[in-house]
Amino acid sequence: MQLDAKIEEKIKEEMIRLTSVGRTNWDTRHTLCAVKWMKKLIAAEGGDERILIPAIYFHDTGYENLGKSYGLDEVMDAKKGHAEQGAGNALNFLSGLKYFTPEELKRICYLIANHDKHKNITEPDRQLILEADGLGQIDWENCPPSFDKKNRLRFINEILPRDRIPFIKTTAGKRYFNELLEKAKKL
Repeated sequence: MQLDAKIEEKIKEEMIRLTSVGRTNWDTRHTLCAVKWMKKLIAAEGGDERILIPAIYFHDTGYENLGKSYGLDEVMDAKKGHAEQGAGNALNFLSGLKYFTPEELKRICYLIANHDKHKNITEPDRQLILEADGLGQIDWENCPPSFDKKNRLRFINEILPRDRIPFIKTTAGKRYFNELLEKAKKL
């Protein structure tokens, strides 16, 4: 089902407000990029916009006050609890819109709370959240990384092979990810 454009704009504004206190120079840009990739994945693989678009907007709203300067280690520490906080942020805001059914709210919050749990995914919507998030992380032409070169190389060589690449499963996701990874390696 399609997401109403006015509702999406309200969700986007709330995400921007919430991410403005998150990872400096990253959370807002990354989320907007992940939303772009989610829309491409939905077009290629199918999926419910009413569930997937709000979930990807709120997926990283749980990083609070990470600071102006941080490296990969600080981000990995801050990951603990951010998904649950993001799910809470989504429930608080989306409930007030009186647009989503209780079942939709439950699913959106479930997807946010579990977006960083990559093993044994069997649900198509969870798979698309993982892939849109990963594509938004590596689309460095449109969303340049906020890490220095040393941390960018660690991300490509350590984090992606362990935490992303093995879990990209859809045909479109694999194609997009491989293209973006090759470009990122050249930057």
